[in-house]
Amino acid sequence: MKRRNLISSFMCVALLLATPDASAQFFKKLGKALQEVDKVLGGTEAKTGEQNSSQNKSAEVAQSNAKTVVTENGLYVADLYTDRAKAIRPFITSNTKVITIGENPRYLIGGLGEFHDGMAFISTKKENFFIDSLGNKAFQFQYNLPFNSPYPSFYQGVCPVHEGNTTWLINKKGEKVVKLAGVVRITNFVDGVAAGLVLVQKGYSKYYKLVHINTKGQQIFPNLSEPVQADLEDPRPLCDGLAAFYSYKNRTYGFRDNNGKVIVAASYIKVQDFSDGMAAVQQVDGKWGFIDTSGNMVIAPIYTNKPSSFKEGYAVVRKKNGSRCYIDKQGNIVKDNFKDALPFYNGYAFVIYSDKNEIYTINKDFKTTSIIKHSDYTLHGMGMDDKPYIDFDEDMILYQGKSYISSLGDELIDGEFVHMFHDGLAYCHTDVADGQNVTGYINKKGEFVVIFKETEF
Repeated sequence: MKRRNLISSFMCVALLLATPDASAQFFKKLGKALQEVDKVLGGTEAKTGEQNSSQNKSAEVAQSNAKTVVTENGLYVADLYTDRAKAIRPFITSNTKVITIGENPRYLIGGLGEFHDGMAFISTKKENFFIDSLGNKAFQFQYNLPFNSPYPSFYQGVCPVHEGNTTWLINKKGEKVVKLAGVVRITNFVDGVAAGLVLVQKGYSKYYKLVHINTKGQQIFPNLSEPVQADLEDPRPLCDGLAAFYSYKNRTYGFRDNNGKVIVAASYIKVQDFSDGMAAVQQVDGKWGFIDTSGNMVIAPIYTNKPSSFKEGYAVVRKKNGSRCYIDKQGNIVKDNFKDALPFYNGYAFVIYSDKNEIYTINKDFKTTSIIKHSDYTLHGMGMDDKPYIDFDEDMILYQGKSYISSLGDELIDGEFVHMFHDGLAYCHTDVADGQNVTGYINKKGEFVVIFKETEF
């Protein structure tokens, strides 16, 4: 069974590495590669004692035309940070667009926005502008940028902006299309909803009121409007049909549906978005538990540390001693004593065993499937936020912002990344083949769609 799982896993990795232009040759090579993997792991179910001994050697290597396969004690050894890696180094093509700016693009890291609705915001020392997904400069951004706010982004063809004391929705040409009367502050849209502040005059007093706005500029969800005396919270995404919302009056979170109807009353200090039909919530006593989409507490609030969301039937919980375990949807511990662990993604999870330092991958049977030997021996950063070093999005896995990897830990795209792929594009800084430093956006083939170059004078 281990052998079959590993062969299947290797096939998935190899499929990810193949390009459409080389697909025919790839499948021919893949067949040879899998035959070699099968040999390494023992080609028949009935192995002789000599075959078992051979399989358990410290390191075994099988050469194939498509890939070098390495195992150690029967485990697949990932090629991340090894000379076996066949990762794509992002490259410039004849279709790559070039945008010149007045500064070194290397220092644009904080000024490159994510792509949303086919547009990304770019901020330099001298100018702000939007680019489209083809790498064209769409329009100069002539509006205000509120202090300490996320960069503006598009959703369904419109983007909220501020011009003096007036708020507008603009189109993808930068033209003002809807004036938001009375709105003095607004967030970006999330699943079609933006949060805004309206200044209300009542007698001699004034106060700000929370409003919700759709992409037509209409105010919606009047039941959620209330006075605001704090920073404006960004809307949360709809997950499993529900979105978290914040009650400024109670200073707590609840959940609403797509029409603004409150499904779960605002009674929790913190909440995570729903995933797998469940959401982690923190009670006023600081303990975390899980609720279902009806608001029922289905896993008792007994956890001191914030758990992960449920993914593919399991969640990761950190104990007071720092070790981590997997729980099922009944709250039962199904696998314990990991030094570090992450939620499942596409059938696999990254873990560090309590008596090991290397990163391993496991499948949903909690069987070890591969080892990543050249890693930093941690899956989470230090600090209160417990932020993982591995991010998952758009069927991609980003390791430490440096490499996109497969579910088994093989390196797929090599570079330096600030954020994940959005709309199929991601910021990347790397050295291309001629040693040139390049900053821009790449697609999932590793092609630079657009690069930024400093003006010569």
